[in-house]
Amino acid sequence: PAVCHQYAPHRPPVSKRSSLSGLKVLPVIRPEAVRHLEDEEIDLLNLKGDQLAKRTLELLHLMDVEDWAEVTDHSSLDLFRISGAMTNCIFLVTGPPRVVVTAAGDDKYEDLAPASIPRKVLLRVYGIGLESLISRDSELHWLRNLSTMDIGPSLLGIFKNGRFEQYVESTTLTKEDIRHPRTSRHIAHRMCELHNIVNIFPPPEKCIPQTQENIARWIPLAMAAIEKICLEDPEKRAVVDAFDFDKLLVEIEEVYRELTTVHSPLVFAHNDTQYGNILRTLDDSGELVVIDFEYAGYNTRGFDIGNHFCEWTADYHSDRPSVLHPDRYPSKSEQLNFLEAYMEAEIAMCGYHLTAINLTKYAKKRRSLTSAIASGLGKVTLSAFQATSALLKRSSNELQREDPKSQGTSGISTMSTDSAASTDANTTFVSSNGTGLERIYSNQSTVLEGKGNSSAESDRSLPRSRRRERGGGDGSGGVSKAEILDSMYKEVNKFALTSHIMWGLWGLIQATQSEIDFDYFEYSLQRLSEFRRRRDEFMAL
Repeated sequence: PAVCHQYAPHRPPVSKRSSLSGLKVLPVIRPEAVRHLEDEEIDLLNLKGDQLAKRTLELLHLMDVEDWAEVTDHSSLDLFRISGAMTNCIFLVTGPPRVVVTAAGDDKYEDLAPASIPRKVLLRVYGIGLESLISRDSELHWLRNLSTMDIGPSLLGIFKNGRFEQYVESTTLTKEDIRHPRTSRHIAHRMCELHNIVNIFPPPEKCIPQTQENIARWIPLAMAAIEKICLEDPEKRAVVDAFDFDKLLVEIEEVYRELTTVHSPLVFAHNDTQYGNILRTLDDSGELVVIDFEYAGYNTRGFDIGNHFCEWTADYHSDRPSVLHPDRYPSKSEQLNFLEAYMEAEIAMCGYHLTAINLTKYAKKRRSLTSAIASGLGKVTLSAFQATSALLKRSSNELQREDPKSQGTSGISTMSTDSAASTDANTTFVSSNGTGLERIYSNQSTVLEGKGNSSAESDRSLPRSRRRERGGGDGSGGVSKAEILDSMYKEVNKFALTSHIMWGLWGLIQATQSEIDFDYFEYSLQRLSEFRRRRDEFMAL
């Protein structure tokens, strides 16, 4: 969870692959034009009211943010702190109205009186201690990449512990909105668009999914946080003892071992699509925009969708925002509504959808190979997790070399024997016409079936050993819609368990360092309890 906005910045994104390309957008602030002042900061602990406004205006001037140079009186600024923020402190900064005229003296904004043209930006001050949870370099890297595609908020200026972002009038979705069938399908479309950014900015070789990396890095921090919590609050010690965190670590390891047999492709994932991070524009388009990419990165598709489903159970604007409501988890029919829309969006954008490779034959052998992983995840370090990942990758390559043809199923093509034997598990293969794409990430295999103009024509661009037998030209490769939806349903629910793990650990760490008024300890126990409650049910799917 990151931010639940009442107001939030965004620019309606332009999808290069969808019918939204004609959507009106604000002028783009290119990332290379953004100033980065590494030595300047805002001390929220000591700056309040008038002094905070003065410091804010100073930074706006230092960064030469457009339209703010003529504002000289800091008392004309209004800073409104946005409620519901769980990671950062966020302010809507409003200055005196601006007048914009052309060289001829005519107003640019014909439908507005000059005195009513707003001057607004969003100020984001990073929460204390977040450097242990978030890589700001990675976040800014993705924000710059997304800005080149007109996706997400435009950066206006960056300083040591925060930044200014473009502001556009919008409304945040509510917990009720995301349940509406039509809105849910709309969210699925937007998520699919984000996921397919992986084809524009492909991951590096030996890329570890973001969830796995976070969990490996956060476990030691969470265990240290538990010790601190018990020392500072004896009443919570009994709660900690009753929860049995040592057992939890073993349970986490067991689930991850099982997930090595579950197909879930690597995508560009937002990783935090709670309702407060999804906006609806106030213009006629009513477009949905996903914001706040603090936790974004390469991750499994199953996590990102499963995490969104978990967020259906949250109510961050209630009297007890840290409490989950498990009965609100989407039903199977509600999930299939979302997944069907996701699948349709992928076919519309790319001409294919993902089809699961049948790895059942290898399940038993994979489990035996992963049994070498040391038990007791409480002793795990990042290097140990990386070693585990390397073991699984070797296992995948060994299986391919032993029986490369057995990965194929009716209507689904496979890699050639030579490719499988000589290529690293993270290599991406793209046909010259872009309609066929085969990937193997880690131990998970994915085939993206090309739609193409002509089966024969598009297949001629591939090596003979990799030409596929196509289905009915619908991007399915001969796999039925019901089969694909069933596979995705199982995938996202199993990976939803990792959402509970990750945010549960996050809550424990935040409980010892965040200055934001939120019961992180209770939230953590809620997420980890849900992991335990749903574990057997979801893994049995």
